[in-house]
Amino acid sequence: AEAVAAPRIASGRSGGFSMETHVGAGWHPNVVEGVRALGLEIREVARTGAFGRIHGIHYNAVTGQWEGVADPDWEGSALGARRR
Repeated sequence: AEAVAAPRIASGRSGGFSMETHVGAGWHPNVVEGVRALGLEIREVARTGAFGRIHGIHYNAVTGQWEGVADPDWEGSALGARRR
């Protein structure tokens, strides 16, 4: 769930990177500036659902259960299968 909720970064077609910076689920401004300080070109994307949306399921071998996680920054849901 933590990985699915993490802010996203994408490589640009013409070089540089795009980073989500919207309030609530984006990269903190200090992180964006830290990446820029490394000499990388960054384009800030301040809207939700800009790129990299994901819903996932995972089998937990310890509990024997399927777990579903939906991206909190986008529409949709994910459910783990039930045992028969």
